[in-house]
Amino acid sequence: MKQFDDQEDVLTVWVNDTAHPAKFRLMLDKKGKAPHSAAFKFVTVPVGGKITLPKDFDDAIRTENEFGVVVGGLCPWLKKEGEVEVQLEPCLDFETVIEESKAFKLADKLQKQKALEEARKLMAEEKVRSESEPAKRGRKPSNV
Repeated sequence: MKQFDDQEDVLTVWVNDTAHPAKFRLMLDKKGKAPHSAAFKFVTVPVGGKITLPKDFDDAIRTENEFGVVVGGLCPWLKKEGEVEVQLEPCLDFETVIEESKAFKLADKLQKQKALEEARKLMAEEKVRSESEPAKRGRKPSNV
């Protein structure tokens, strides 16, 4: 029989295995009667760090749907100690979002470069065409 004060029943150890510190704030006073600064606990979990918090905050830190996929929370990419992998909704996987954002910017830059190259090519062709047209206008028709 487990005791009420068994730490496994009241605490969760959260692990940050990302390349960025995790920063969020937890609301301590659910009724909103405490002064603003006392109503929140500011939490920072450094890269590779751990923090132990009451289980009451589990759903605030990470919300899962009925299939076990993380769909929200203050810091959804944190893992509970012992978890090997967490399945995140793609929009919550900030590292993937950052990489995709960089890829989109690069693709946009490459598209602009290609358009610029095509414009320069068309301008060069137009220049050649316009330089050759006055010479054609100055000639007499060959059948006269």
